[in-house]
Formats: sequence, C-alpha cells, structure tokens
Amino acid sequence: MALYSYNGAYPQTIPFRIRLSDGRTRTDPTSFTAEEITDAGYTEVSDKPTITDTQVLEWNSQAIDWIVRDKTSEEIAAELAAKRTKTLDSITGYRDELIAQGFLFNDIMFDSRPEDQKRISGAALLAFMAVSQGAQANNYLWHGGTEPFSWIAQDNSIVQMDSPTVISFGQTAAEHERSHIFAARALKDMDPIPEDWANTAYWP
Repeated sequence: MALYSYNGAYPQTIPFRIRLSDGRTRTDPTSFTAEEITDAGYTEVSDKPTITDTQVLEWNSQAIDWIVRDKTSEEIAAELAAKRTKTLDSITGYRDELIAQGFLFNDIMFDSRPEDQKRISGAALLAFMAVSQGAQANNYLWHGGTEPFSWIAQDNSIVQMDSPTVISFGQTAAEHERSHIFAARALKDMDPIPEDWANTAYWP
C-alpha cells in the first residue's frame, strides 16, 4: 500500500478524508486524483527500504525521503547492553519459576514458592531448637501440639515429620533454592550469555 508524507511528516497511508487548499474535503482514497492528493499537501513516497541489523532507517522531513545509515558504535553497544539486561531479567524470572515449581524430598514433591520457603525455614529452625532440647526421632509431637507434625505435599497428601526429618526437609528446600540461584548466577556471568540459556543442561 502506497505511503504518503503530509507536509514532510513521517509517511503513512492516505487518510479517508483529505482537505483541499480551497477548503473542500474529499473522502474515499480510491477516488482521489493525484492532483487532489498533491493539493491537500500529501506527497507519495517510496516503500520503506529493507535494512540489516547493523543499519538504521530514518525519515528526512526536509528531503521527504528515507535515509539508511549504519549504526554507530555507541548505538550498537547500547543495543547489546539493552539485550543483555533483558536476558538477565529473563534468567532471573526463569530461575524463580524453577524454584517455585517445587522440590523432591524423600521421593515426594513439595511446594517451594517464596511463602513456602519462608514457612519451611521457620519449621526447620523450630525443629533444630527441639532437637537441641532433646527431641528424638519418631516423636511427631515434638512441636508441642496435640496432633503429629505434618506437611502438605503437592499432591495434597499429608506427610508426618519428626524433628530430624523437618531439619533435613529444610536443608533440602534451602539447597533447591541455592542451587538454582547459583546456576542463574553462572549464566549471568557468561559473556556472551548462551542463546539457549533455558536449556536444562544449565540448571539443576
């Protein structure tokens, strides 16, 4: 579709309504004559040139024409920096998604969202304190409640845990988070960062 510049402005398709120099208006671009288009201040321009990744397409309102130029070293550096920043943010987001997907403990899958990690850490601390005060294995009332201490797995099953198990549970959850954080850090430190950074080979 032909492009037109209105009084040197950036080219667009001809509008449905144009105003002639004598104040009259015309509608329906299919009926406009070349003389009417020119009289209304529109100049037909060539199609946008095709450019490469190292070029910039600009519009020259004075010459009413397209200009193709090579990107400056500063522009290329800025684009690379912006692309790297975007990739770093994507890696961080993907890392958090992987952490939140959960982790295996004793062949059972447990949630590992930020709020889950906080609760697990708190339970592990309480379990450590209970053990230091003499809580034994197979004692499921170590937490001082009247019901056995338990945790809900991803499949909604109820898993009872004594204090040593909760400590191990907390360690596993912490390692799950830590390993993904360090995997993401290793990717971010690469230069260049591999295009396939989401490949499972880079993650725990």
